[in-house]
Amino acid sequence: MSNIGSLTTAQYRELYGRNSTLGTNNQKSILEETDSILTKNYTTAQKIENSISGRDIKDDGKISAASKFCNFFKGIGNSIKNGVKSLFTPKGLLKTLAIGAACALGGPVVAGALAVFGIAKGAITVGKGAIAASKATTDAEAEQAWQNMGSGTFQVAVSAVALKAATGAIKSQTGVTKLSGKAIKNSLKQSKIGSKLGSMKENFVKAKDTAGSTSEAIRETLKQTKTGEKLGSIKESYVKAKETTGSASKAIKETIKETKVGKELSSMKSNYLKAKETADSTSGAIRETLKQTKVGKELSSIKNNYTAAKETAGSASKAIRETIKQTKTGEKLGSIKDNYTAAKEAAGSTSKAIRNTVKSTIRDTKTYKTLSDVYKNSGVTKLGYATTAAAHLVDDEEQEVY
Repeated sequence: MSNIGSLTTAQYRELYGRNSTLGTNNQKSILEETDSILTKNYTTAQKIENSISGRDIKDDGKISAASKFCNFFKGIGNSIKNGVKSLFTPKGLLKTLAIGAACALGGPVVAGALAVFGIAKGAITVGKGAIAASKATTDAEAEQAWQNMGSGTFQVAVSAVALKAATGAIKSQTGVTKLSGKAIKNSLKQSKIGSKLGSMKENFVKAKDTAGSTSEAIRETLKQTKTGEKLGSIKESYVKAKETTGSASKAIKETIKETKVGKELSSMKSNYLKAKETADSTSGAIRETLKQTKVGKELSSIKNNYTAAKETAGSASKAIRETIKQTKTGEKLGSIKDNYTAAKEAAGSTSKAIRNTVKSTIRDTKTYKTLSDVYKNSGVTKLGYATTAAAHLVDDEEQEVY
């Protein structure tokens, strides 16, 4: 309760009864009055307290408009924070990559479908929040409900942006001004997965004309896929090997030898037999064999670089540094260092130089270049991908409240 001295005479009398003076002689009278503090409606006392302090002391689930506004935007802020944080978790990162892969394969149609799902999911979250707010019995429940409504609204908003981007991409890709079922179908045909399925369909139609049954046509169609071609090649190698060898086990061995792994193992075996003729021991032959593998050659190169560096360097530590510089990792680190040095000269501060170096390093990675190609060739804008991913990073059931 606020300081009693801040009450007006009317408020004091309304709260404590007709007696305006509290003393030892009238305490019993004040407490026993029919309109005293003990018998007066408690709601009146709360209203007086609210008018003095400006705060809601009744925990009944009915929060002020200002509290609703603040918690609504807090929900949006929580969605953004949780979305960014989820990128640094295996589950969140995997979800984002899966969405990106789906959009890359299916093009704007898949991105649009995911965006529609995001809008529906966000709308459900808003609806649940509204129901929870209307049934809230405590202020904490009401605040959480309004935060959920903010989170759902954010999801609807980013999904709507993604849907707009996908719709625009479909129109641009198919050369139409108005979206239709035909335009969606044509756009899907032009996607990576659509092209593959279209090619398979054409092969199936051709195979069905010549094949005696649908099952045979399906087999012929599968044979023309990349996996089918590889399996077909393995089967041919096995059939030939079986004709020349006396048993199936020998044919399998010969077939394995024709694979990439089999050829590498055969090469290692040949190198080992040659090394065994000149080496003093089996262990020496194994060392010589390993030296001729890809990893062995790289290690030999590192060793040679170290030997050469040791002759010119003043110490072993300097020789090691020079050797590391000549490895792939060392070259990358050297490139990063050069980028930082150049950025530091151009930037006004170390922090800016670091940021620019990180940006240039990321842009030089294969992953970034691959994603850039996907963005350019898929028919969906970068904004569309980003917002599609963002919409699905928002999970109202896992919202972390700040």
